[in-house]
Order: sequence, then C-alpha cells, then structure tokens
Amino acid sequence: MLQLQKKIDKTLPSKHRFAFVQVSEVDAITVHMKFTINKKMDKSVAFRGRVVKILIPRAGRTYFNVCNAVLDKMLKGRKLKDYFTAQTGIARKDGSIIRACVYSRHNVLDEKIVETEEKNAGKSPVSIEDINGGIVNFDKNGMIFPTGKVENSKRPIIMWIHGGGYAMGSPEQEFYFVKRILKAVDAIVVSPEYTRSTEASYPHAIEDCYTALVWVKENAEKLGADVNRIFVGGDSAGGGLCAAVCLYARDKKEVNVAFQMPLYPMLDDRPTRTNQNNSTPCWDTQSNNKAWKFYLGDLYGTDKVPYYAAPARATDLSGLPPAVSYVGDIEPFYAETVDYMEKMKAAGVPAEYRVYKGCYHGFDVICPESEPGKDAIQFLHDSLVYAAENYTAKQPE
Repeated sequence: MLQLQKKIDKTLPSKHRFAFVQVSEVDAITVHMKFTINKKMDKSVAFRGRVVKILIPRAGRTYFNVCNAVLDKMLKGRKLKDYFTAQTGIARKDGSIIRACVYSRHNVLDEKIVETEEKNAGKSPVSIEDINGGIVNFDKNGMIFPTGKVENSKRPIIMWIHGGGYAMGSPEQEFYFVKRILKAVDAIVVSPEYTRSTEASYPHAIEDCYTALVWVKENAEKLGADVNRIFVGGDSAGGGLCAAVCLYARDKKEVNVAFQMPLYPMLDDRPTRTNQNNSTPCWDTQSNNKAWKFYLGDLYGTDKVPYYAAPARATDLSGLPPAVSYVGDIEPFYAETVDYMEKMKAAGVPAEYRVYKGCYHGFDVICPESEPGKDAIQFLHDSLVYAAENYTAKQPE
C-alpha cells in the first residue's frame, strides 16, 4: 500500500517546511504498480477525471497533429485578459525565428503598436511615437521597448515553458499558469514557442528554450526586470524542459538561473515504478511512451539518451538553482518527480515539493476548485512570492 506522510524539512524557510514524501516500503520495491481509476482517485477530482478519460484518446501522431492544428487556430495570438501582452521573435543561430509571448502587469510593452517578428527581424531599431507621447524602440527581433532606461526594478523575469508531451502545445495554452504567476508576483513572463517533436525531435526543443533563456538575460533590464532574478518554470513536458534548460545553463555557464519550478515534469524516458501500466486520466503509459518516441527519435530505447533530453538520467545535480514542484501520486510522472527532487536535495540544492494523494496529471488545471487544486495553487503562489523575495543569481561577467 502506498502511504504518504508530512515531513518537516528544517533546511527550508519556516513557511515552506512541509512537503509530502513517500515513506513506505514501496521505495524499495522495483515492481511496477498498476494504477486503476476507481480505487485511487481523490473524490474531489474523480468526476472530471473520468470525463477527461473518455474525451481524450490515447495519444499518437494523429492525435498530436490534430491537437496542434486546433490549438494554433483557436489560441495563437490571443491576449491574456487583464494583463499586458505582446509577442516577439527570438532569432536562432540559423536566422529563423522562435515566437515568444511576453506578459506583464505593467505596460512595459506597447501592445498597441506591436508588429510581427517577421516584419521587423533583422532591422535596425526604429523609433516611433507612442500614442501616449513617449518614444519607443523596435529591437531587431520586433520587440518594443520604451526608449531610455526603464525604472530599475527588483521584479523577476520568468521564462515559462508550455507542456504537451514535447509534441503538442503553444504558449497561449499556459494562460492558467501565467495568470497565477502574475497574481502572485510583479514579474515579466516570457513563454517561447519551442519546436515540437512532431516537427523535429531532440535537441531542437531544448536548443530553442536555451536560446530564449539567453534572450531573457540580454533583455531583462530593457523590460524593467532584475537580470539577477531569472526564473524558469513549466508544467509537464514544459517542466521537463525547465529541468533540462537549468542543467544546460549550469554547464554552459552563460546564464545563471535563480529559481526553477518544474511542475509534474516529464523527466524519464525509462520505465519507472509509476509510468508503466498506468491508465489514469489525461496522460497514461501509452501516451507517454509514444511521446518519448517522437521526442527522442532514433535515441529512443537506447542508452545514448543525454540528460539534456531526459533530466532524470543526470547523475550530478549539484549547482542547480533552488526548486519547487508538485505532483499527483497516481500519475505517470509521480516517481520521476519525487526521485529528481530528492536527488537535488541530496546534492545540496534547496528543493521542496508536494505530493497530492489520488490526483492524476494536470489535476490543478482540470479541477482548480477541488481541495488538492486549491492547495496546489496556493503552494505555487507562496513559492513564487518567497522566491521573488529571497532568490537571486548574479550573472556571469
């Protein structure tokens, strides 16, 4: 029987000491547990979980492609209500463009005169008059910055990476998380549209995310953010890319990340004690295996998978930024999330996580009004507030 109990970690700040950790003999058992819907799901998330299970088929190429077509048609270019929204183009080394959405509480971006990244890419900055009488500049990637120095701020700049099994998704699908972030802290949020695995397999996605991270560092001050408060976060596959880009940044030593938030991250391409024989809602074993095949391409099923592709394979987690996560205990990513967070703690990295009993993948998005959903939302809020007040990482010279 899988049991959880609350454990006090005295190395963490007082208001963040409680984390739910696995304590039974299951840790020592290597057999794969089969998760069934009826017996395991928390009652407050069970109804919607069953509906999701009926509505969402097991993933495959057709499903991934249909989802992407629908998401692109319905969501691409949408603006986040009640917050300032803009788009920019971030140039890859080959000159092609990564589309990214930028969000803020403040009008550091002039959303009324944003032009497309394709129109402005490669041009010299052009000053134009704002309707408010100020002067703004287009940079070479199409982003608009106020002319002159923006008032110096301690606000963090957060790169948030969307989920979707590495195969699906877009920045606009992350409005749920972006709203939660901006409600918690006065921040600039940058969400890149990385290359999906249906378009190209590893390493395209991680390279896009790292390119976006470098752009965040180079443009933080222009956007009125503190360059020493660069945070990275994401959910599901976005959480996996969050972990991967933090490893990549640590090794490259070009950008120092101050804080990371990989939520129920997709980290391990290998069998774990919870990603096999798992038929829970939203994401199951079959979907997981197919997603990894698309993402890894010819590397799938080999021992040549680098830890930048599957961060759970990393053996040295020292030197990573402080981390916060949460996960449901019946979902495929439960074991890899807990193991990765515990490995970070063992390596001396401040790491805190919560496990929600009876909860499946994405429970906080599907059932935000449930008790586990509300607790996860509050945990995210409190963790961001604490990180914004306490975590910095000076950038390399």
